[in-house]
Amino acid sequence: MSLLSVLCKLASSRKPFISLAIAKIADILRDSFRESDIIGRVGGDEFAIMAQNVSSGDVENATAHLQENLLKHNQQSNRGYDLAVSFGGISIDPR
Repeated sequence: MSLLSVLCKLASSRKPFISLAIAKIADILRDSFRESDIIGRVGGDEFAIMAQNVSSGDVENATAHLQENLLKHNQQSNRGYDLAVSFGGISIDPR
């Protein structure tokens, strides 16, 4: 099992902006991970993704896919700002 933590970089105090940005990042996360992965908002601007039956290489591939989707979204949007995230992951072997 792997756990990935995603921290959104949201530098605005405007609540409507933050709510929209968090919702868009949630959409990007859903598009970036498998349907079987569990994605949850931990609080504020942090998300956690739990993925079963993955290796550390799979985690690297998933985070690369997330970065690609984020870049694609930023290139296609015309907002005047980019969405950005930082993330870290850990693989746990329950045996």
